[in-house]
Amino acid sequence: MSQARFQVAPTRWRHDESGLIWRLLGPNNRELGRSAGLFRTSEEAWMSVRDTISSLPSLESWVSFDSGEWRWSLNLPSGTALAVSGRGFRHERDCRYNLSQFLRVAPPTLIPAQRVTEIDLRDSEREGSGAS
Repeated sequence: MSQARFQVAPTRWRHDESGLIWRLLGPNNRELGRSAGLFRTSEEAWMSVRDTISSLPSLESWVSFDSGEWRWSLNLPSGTALAVSGRGFRHERDCRYNLSQFLRVAPPTLIPAQRVTEIDLRDSEREGSGAS
């Protein structure tokens, strides 16, 4: 089974704005949540991922109903959203479950640069042990 992971991807936003967002994908590749805003560079997006993960203990969870759909957001105490649901939900319980999945998976999920380093280290250890 694959692991949950963060992904930075281009998107179109509110009519003619475009940029990058980050998304947290579950092991089944379904989107669990995304950044609340757009970023101009991938470095800005990855910085937001790190900031969001480090801020998780102090973020407030908001669940709201608008235009016939339930959505969640994770907000700073000031009300600024850092992460939001990737889609709307028909039922509140499904929205809350999606939020719980995001919170469960996000903290231990590594950003790709860290994961690649770990995989590279393991591969080189295997190669070194096989050569002995």
